[in-house]
Amino acid sequence: MPTHDVPGAVRLDDLTDRVPGQTLMAACVAEQAAAPPRGRLARVVGARVLTDAARSWYVGVVGERVTARLLEGLGPEHVVLHSIPVTDSGTDIDHLVVGPMGVVTVHTKHHRDARVWVGGDTVLVAGQRRPYVHAARSDRTRVLRALAALTLPVAPVTSLVAVVHAARVQVRRAPEDVRVVDARHLVRTLRRLPTVLGQDAVWALAGAVTSTETWGVRPEGEPADVVARFAALGREVRVARAARLAWAGAACAGVAAGLVAVVAAVPGLVGALFS
Repeated sequence: MPTHDVPGAVRLDDLTDRVPGQTLMAACVAEQAAAPPRGRLARVVGARVLTDAARSWYVGVVGERVTARLLEGLGPEHVVLHSIPVTDSGTDIDHLVVGPMGVVTVHTKHHRDARVWVGGDTVLVAGQRRPYVHAARSDRTRVLRALAALTLPVAPVTSLVAVVHAARVQVRRAPEDVRVVDARHLVRTLRRLPTVLGQDAVWALAGAVTSTETWGVRPEGEPADVVARFAALGREVRVARAARLAWAGAACAGVAAGLVAVVAAVPGLVGALFS
């Protein structure tokens, strides 16, 4: 079992090796594995790689990676974990932060260019109700239950929903015990939380929450090479996107060349069009 030395004479355990979105990666590659392979023509024209189900998981991974990069800005006095498995059915906590502010769960949702409206426990994304506050509250309950079983300093647990790439996040009325924020403001929000723990208490908590034994679950359903398989799938998606862009560019160039040829072949055409 890999371990990692950390200042404060404690050792962080196996969950530090998990990458952002790892649980979703496993779901994505499993869904995609059931799809028939693309033919040669599909690859040449850049036909879309992902099935609808796999694409949903893929978008989720992209969102969690964005949040993880933002959390890197918190500094060395914090410990950040990703994709912590908490049930045998595959439920996880997207991100867990341990620092001077206590313990924070971050539930990432990725909605590019969507308008998000929050009124208490109600979250609307492009007018559609989403259960994000309930999910974040469940994360908090799981953390509180896990910490209650440990003989550690009492620490507050805060839960946030971070919305990635939204056009706007409007909080008309904040939920009672969950914060919903635009991911761009996530680190600033965390830094504004009151300092309640000294560094020794932070490292003691970090040493506990980084162990799978604390959560009582091991991600048995994930293939050992899930990260590598997802990386390969990501490369295939990018190559297909590049192929589509190349064909689109070629089509635009062809149309432009055709217009030039027509104009050259018909003297006075430009003047007639714009006269």
